[in-house]
Amino acid sequence: MHDAVRLERFGICCSVVLTTAFSRQAAYQAEALNAGEVPRVFVRHPISDQTPAVIASRARDVAEALFASLFDDAAAAKATHPPEAAAAVAGGAAAAAAAAAECDD
Repeated sequence: MHDAVRLERFGICCSVVLTTAFSRQAAYQAEALNAGEVPRVFVRHPISDQTPAVIASRARDVAEALFASLFDDAAAAKATHPPEAAAAVAGGAAAAAAAAAECDD
């Protein structure tokens, strides 16, 4: 949370990715840091003891939400981020899942 808050204050678009076990702590930190504007995306807990295939599946599950939390729309993404990011936003779930599938390689 601290890094994301600092980056957001410098105008760098961020989103915090956490597991569901840390939702209360994330809310507490956001309130303490006066950072309600920093988006949070939650992945099902636990992660550390999972196989690469399970982790990739969970990444695919949240990819669209993560892209949506970073970009208001594809035009904004294209203006501030690489073309592949804009394409992922424009393509929606299919593109997000394809990007997450690269984790399997």
